[in-house]
Amino acid sequence: MPQSAHPIMTVSPAVHATLRRLLRGAYVAGPALMLAGALAFVAGIGVNPRRDTSWVEGILCAYGIAMFVPIYLDLSARLMHSAPRLGRVTLFTGLFGATAGFGHEMARPFEFALRTHGMSEGTWNAFL
Repeated sequence: MPQSAHPIMTVSPAVHATLRRLLRGAYVAGPALMLAGALAFVAGIGVNPRRDTSWVEGILCAYGIAMFVPIYLDLSARLMHSAPRLGRVTLFTGLFGATAGFGHEMARPFEFALRTHGMSEGTWNAFL
């Protein structure tokens, strides 16, 4: 059985191959979803009345950012071998950025839902 970077985690070759395949998918899907979100905003799909954000962009970019979590875990694990301190910094900042970014992006569909159910511009500005 292949050994992982963490001594407690030992997985079968089939599981290891599946995890690597999913990780490769995250390296492609994360940036692709973020690009799709930006293109949705530029195309004007789901924009709010102020035209400064889009709920479609928020959903696509939120899941794109979520795909970066396994990417950050992989990159920090690789860095731990050669530069342990940098690996820990990468782990902390990457996960913090991904979780904060996910929350920020999901505020866009939240705003859309509130506006759909009658929240006025004045109420939204007071909420901010």
